[in-house]
Amino acid sequence: MTPIELLKIKQNYYQNIRQRVESLLSGNSKQLKKYQDDYEKEIKSLKWTIGLKKDFFKCLIDHNLILTGDFHAHLQTTKAILRLARKIGAEKLVIGLESLFSEHQGHLDDYMKGLITENEFLKKIEWAKNWGFPWEYTKTILKWAVQHKVPVVGLNKIGAHDLNARDIFSAEVIGQTLKKYPDRKMIVQYGEFHLSQAHLPQKIEKVSRKLKLQVKTLVVMQSPEKIFFDLMRTGKDPAVVDFVKISKSRWAMMSIVPWVKWQDYLLYLESGFDRRIKIDDHDFTDHVHQAIVLLKKVLSFDSLDTEDFSVYGVNDEILFDKIENLAKAEKKYYHELVLNGQSFYCPEGDFGFVARPTLNQISKVSAQVVLFKIGFYKQTMSDPQKKFLALIWFEALSYFLTKIINPKKKTDTFEDIRLTLRNENFSDKGKEALTLALEQKLNEVRFATLQDIKGFDRRYKLIKNKKSFYVAAQILGGIMGEKIYYAYKRKHFNWSKQKIFLLRDIYSELFVRAYYESTEIVDSWPTSFKSKFDRF
Repeated sequence: MTPIELLKIKQNYYQNIRQRVESLLSGNSKQLKKYQDDYEKEIKSLKWTIGLKKDFFKCLIDHNLILTGDFHAHLQTTKAILRLARKIGAEKLVIGLESLFSEHQGHLDDYMKGLITENEFLKKIEWAKNWGFPWEYTKTILKWAVQHKVPVVGLNKIGAHDLNARDIFSAEVIGQTLKKYPDRKMIVQYGEFHLSQAHLPQKIEKVSRKLKLQVKTLVVMQSPEKIFFDLMRTGKDPAVVDFVKISKSRWAMMSIVPWVKWQDYLLYLESGFDRRIKIDDHDFTDHVHQAIVLLKKVLSFDSLDTEDFSVYGVNDEILFDKIENLAKAEKKYYHELVLNGQSFYCPEGDFGFVARPTLNQISKVSAQVVLFKIGFYKQTMSDPQKKFLALIWFEALSYFLTKIINPKKKTDTFEDIRLTLRNENFSDKGKEALTLALEQKLNEVRFATLQDIKGFDRRYKLIKNKKSFYVAAQILGGIMGEKIYYAYKRKHFNWSKQKIFLLRDIYSELFVRAYYESTEIVDSWPTSFKSKFDRF
């Protein structure tokens, strides 16, 4: 498949999802539509270059106000603001959030001081009525701010339905906050459509002149869609581009995939969080099917029949009926996965489960459906101890396919595991799984040297908690899947020619030795990053 063909497939996937969102939001105000049009028109006019991390960090030092774009229904934008906050340093920082209201500043201060509980805080500020997007996203920022004693201010105004008036009000709060904390930088999270120069940035300039403040504003956009697709169009891999430089005071963090954020928005709307949107049903099967269509096109599985399956959420009672109809071992296995919030596809029952309404969870189920339909995933590996190596290989291929859907997805590396185990604050919970993952990797290194597998599983028989094998398999599969994806993108192997190598029979008695021989080959392929924290 040529890069242009791949670009068209992914653009069509993105446009289809976005159109579905916009059809649900057709009742939104004309002013919001204008803000969106202004933002996208401005993006089209911008000239940009791929930026260096060190240059972006220098900009953080040189500016005292950082405006970051927010896509309200997508957690990744919250993760981005925390990455910036950590880089700046808590002692030098104050945070401003559009999701919180100035009228509730007293309640916010009480909550951060621990004087009121989370439930009391949400009730006092009427979160669902006044904001309504997932509380967990804002909660993540506040939790970090409390831990590091960082002041947080609400920037919104209750009843400010006029977006221009809201910008003016927020600009005033930002100006007063910078005046109150002259020795701190302020990082602001605000809806990305407000970041057009004519809107919030311009209002801040006016307030700064009025208050006679020296404000140097850095605007950080979140993965503008046109720039993302332009990167693909010019042959650049957006998955390995962290920053794009537009000007000295305008950058973009390319940490989000366009169709991922719009899919998460669609799932948010269909979950009933936005009470303005009337949804008859939340159809996970349809979402999984759309992701499968993308995989089929990218990997040339066009003739594969993937119509006959069903996918459920935790609120679907039929899910538990389906599990109850399984054999004893599979029944226990899938009950535990549901309880632990793990998405899956069950080949015996031809049904799937999406634990949380995000594209990463949907893509995981989609990948497993495809692996089942092509005859690779034949039956549940309900004993992860006995099928440890097969489970690792299965997780690797699942990860590889999900990475095609979301190329910005990241996994732990062995360096990350080592650092975690060395951390004095790391609890014993999960340590067995991490240690098991490292021990298995050592076995693979020993095989490469000795070409012998005798005694490799002796230590494993002493481990009683079978869940540790499942978790370790996910870790090792993620690491291997990352390498497979990177090799695939760098054309170190041809999918159509070498898929037989990847889709080997994991249920065969001969698979154990085949596994070690195969991992030796995969280990010879290049690694995209030493630690996931190397990527911003």
